[in-house]
Amino acid sequence: MKKLVFVLFGVLIGVLGSHLIEQSRPDSEMKDKVEHVAKKPNGIITKDRAKELSAGYDSRYKLISNSIDRDDNRSVWFSIAEMEGFLGYTQYEAQNLLDKKYTVNGIRVYLAAYPDKNTDQAKAGYTTVFMVPTYDATISKSSTLPLNTALKIADVPEGSPLNEGEIGDPPSSAYPN
Repeated sequence: MKKLVFVLFGVLIGVLGSHLIEQSRPDSEMKDKVEHVAKKPNGIITKDRAKELSAGYDSRYKLISNSIDRDDNRSVWFSIAEMEGFLGYTQYEAQNLLDKKYTVNGIRVYLAAYPDKNTDQAKAGYTTVFMVPTYDATISKSSTLPLNTALKIADVPEGSPLNEGEIGDPPSSAYPN
């Protein structure tokens, strides 16, 4: 009987120890998420390159500002929550509201301007951006050759665009703001 108690006690310790070790190990799904977030995406540029690109816009900025008789807007800000919400909603919309006609593969950013008689007069007349979801609209040309396709990334025609970011503060500030 004593041996059985020791065996059961040993099994209990082993199970408990295994459970504690397993709990301390990062979950593989969580590890994948962490690695995905920590992985630097393609397209990341240096601060110097950002300054160079911002300076490259100066001549256009001056032309636009001169043509509207005031300093135009140079940046638009969206919160992380807005961006994450937009990305999630575009995928939900394409799969659930648009009868699964589209698989969203990206976001296109359009330069735009608020109308002079905008509902939010603080933004009236300023440059802005809006974003639309895109999908792969690869076009096959009639041919027996598999190479006769043209890759086209198109806007999801019924997709919901995102706008209403905050204009720069002050609007004329170049990078870094």
